[in-house]
Amino acid sequence: MALALKATSSRIIVEPSILRTMSLIGAPLLLAKTYNNVTMEKDLGANSLSDELSSRYIRSKVLTLISRSKGRELIENKLLSMGLSKEEAFTSILALSKSYDRLFISRPFARTIVKDLGLNPSPPLIILVDSMRRGIIQPKEFSILYEKMSELGEGR
Repeated sequence: MALALKATSSRIIVEPSILRTMSLIGAPLLLAKTYNNVTMEKDLGANSLSDELSSRYIRSKVLTLISRSKGRELIENKLLSMGLSKEEAFTSILALSKSYDRLFISRPFARTIVKDLGLNPSPPLIILVDSMRRGIIQPKEFSILYEKMSELGEGR
C-alpha cells in the first residue's frame, strides 16, 4: 500500500517488452496517457518499427528515441553475460546516462540485476497503479487490466 503514496512519474524509460505487454492486455496507449515523456533506446526503437504498436508510438512522437553513446560495448557485454537480454541491457545503460523518474523492466530477474547497478526499476504493474492514481483508469478497469497482466505473468 505504501506504493500508492509515491508521486506519479512523468519521465519514463521503457524496454520494448513493456509496450508489447500493454498492447496484449488491451491498453496499448496507456503509457502515453499516463506519462509525459516515454523514452526508449534508439536502436531498440528502430527494431520495434516492425511492431505496429511501437511504430505507432514512434510515428506519433510519443516515444522519444535516444541514441546509444559510444564506447559502451564493455558494459553491454558484461550485462549480457549476467543474463540480461539485449533490450534489458540497452535500456539499463540508457537509464544510467539519462535523467528519468521511472525505469520499466519486465523480468523480475533483470530488475534484480539492474538494482545492483544502482537503478530503481519498476514492474509493469506500476503503470496501472500510476494510471489509476491519475484518474486515467478506474478501479474496475485496474482490476481487469491487472488480471490480464497476471495471466501473462507480467504483474510482478
